[in-house]
Amino acid sequence: MQKKTTLALLVIAILIFAYIVIFEIKDLPKNDLKVSRLVIEKLEPNQARAVQIVLTNSLIIRAEKISDKWMLTSPIRYKADETKILALISALSNLKIHSRITPADLPQSTNKLDDFGLTRPWAIVSVETPTQQFNISLGAKTLTGDLGYFQVAGQADLIVADCSVFSLVPIQADDWRNNQMVDLAPDAFNKIEFIAPSPLGFSIEKDEITKSWQLTKPTPARADNEKIQVLINVLRTWKIAGFVSYKPSENLEMFGLSKPQYELVFLDKTNQLAKIQIGLSPSNNATLVYARLSESSNIVLAYKDVLEKLLLPPIELRDRHLVSAPVRFADTIEIRFLTNTFSIERQNSNVWFINLPQKQNAYPAEPRLVNSFLEFLEKMEFVGFGKDVVTDFSSYDLDPPIAQYTLKQQVTTQTGTATNIIIASIQLGKNEDDKVVVRRDNENSVNYVRLQDCKKLPSSPIQLRNLSVWNFDTNDIVRITVQLQNQIINISRSGSKWFLGTNALPVSDIIAAELDELLYRFSSLKAESWVDLGDAVLQSYGFNEANHRIAISLSNSAGSAPKDLVLIFGKFSPSLNPYACITIENVPWVFEFPKQLFSLYLDLLNKLSSNHAQ
Repeated sequence: MQKKTTLALLVIAILIFAYIVIFEIKDLPKNDLKVSRLVIEKLEPNQARAVQIVLTNSLIIRAEKISDKWMLTSPIRYKADETKILALISALSNLKIHSRITPADLPQSTNKLDDFGLTRPWAIVSVETPTQQFNISLGAKTLTGDLGYFQVAGQADLIVADCSVFSLVPIQADDWRNNQMVDLAPDAFNKIEFIAPSPLGFSIEKDEITKSWQLTKPTPARADNEKIQVLINVLRTWKIAGFVSYKPSENLEMFGLSKPQYELVFLDKTNQLAKIQIGLSPSNNATLVYARLSESSNIVLAYKDVLEKLLLPPIELRDRHLVSAPVRFADTIEIRFLTNTFSIERQNSNVWFINLPQKQNAYPAEPRLVNSFLEFLEKMEFVGFGKDVVTDFSSYDLDPPIAQYTLKQQVTTQTGTATNIIIASIQLGKNEDDKVVVRRDNENSVNYVRLQDCKKLPSSPIQLRNLSVWNFDTNDIVRITVQLQNQIINISRSGSKWFLGTNALPVSDIIAAELDELLYRFSSLKAESWVDLGDAVLQSYGFNEANHRIAISLSNSAGSAPKDLVLIFGKFSPSLNPYACITIENVPWVFEFPKQLFSLYLDLLNKLSSNHAQ
């Protein structure tokens, strides 16, 4: 019995192998044939104007390109998924012949095409161009499963080719329906309205000039463009989870759409482009909601998580940034803090100068500090929103403001004239519980920023001054005089040698090397920060002329008297840097001296003092 079964299985295997050899391998293209020959010649996907699928169940699915948009026209009229349509056309245009079966190769049966699934093909695909129509029938798969049988209209031969194209053919109209809830280009609309029960719901509109979004309802305010853009991206990728009905006469009440709780409207000015009405969730799936697309009156199922992103208080869409413009591109910064008034101007890409009203000559600003100020300004945010409409700003100490920052950018007009435009204006008022009232760009509203943030903004020109204290060539040093309380240390140089005191005692080579290194660092001294200026402030920083000072005398190439650079030290700052003072244009300037350099200086001073005492 087992031998008969084995024999029968062997016979079946031989017959299957013979079938494959005769019909699927016999006519494999040889190397001398054109293996790249296409199943459908001269089909250009970009020329296609219509595609029609006729299925065995007599369903006809047809899509047409109307005004450069693909539309389903049968069995329903609806926006089509262009990507899927073009994928099928492209696959057919690139479909290559694996092998051919001529009429002579067909089995001698009543209906020769039955074995290949082509007597009643499961799908007939027609692609229409302005000048031609291409028809191809799709039959069964081969026994290997990776190939299929095709027949091009008007040709007697059957074609064996890659059957992966089968998966691109729709078997129901929904397969080719556009599944986007919002099928609009990003620049097609400039207004969005979300209608919802109070306190939800909002309306936003894009400014035609600045291209920034504004909140127009419930309260006009500047919108957070980053948040709005994220929300728009989410809406534009909102997918339809399923198609429920395309009949306008459908009973809307059962879907919660007779009086929809929510409506989402997209407009171009006053022209409505799309409206989505949102109703109830299906009883068996709370993650979905019924929605009606007004453009086609279709009822669909949509994912509820996107709707939930719209259900936020409108205040969450307001712009919390103190400035919305990229102020790092400012060319002029005007600052007024109490009685201090000054401006900072950009000379080129990263060179800034500080201008004081009473001074004719500008002095350089520290680029790093100016750039840090601008970057910090861009990051500052409100910690709270105040009154939206204010008629009396004096009650907030904003008329006049305690501090004001105006940033301008130089632009060139159409006539070629350079002019400055205000890109940001900030006014700071009184402090309320460590929150400072702020008004921006002359808006009618007031908001609040952190007091600690305001303290980081420059209030005096010295805070932005270039940190370079001086620069000189160490070869020009003639003499150094240090006065430490009642002690005076004189150091002079002759050639490359250093001498100490009035008796000109030679300084040892080891100490001389340390002195050269210290003076090299002194020659390009940079302040940790500028602190204050003026005679009136000196006492508060611990300065006393007879306390601690150093004078560096430099030779004058013109042969006149040496030039003295005088540095006076005071008490220590909270950051443990000693305060130091120099005089610039007859005005004393106070700064924080680098503590590490000061430590090296004191160490060397002790060594010199010991030698001096000896």
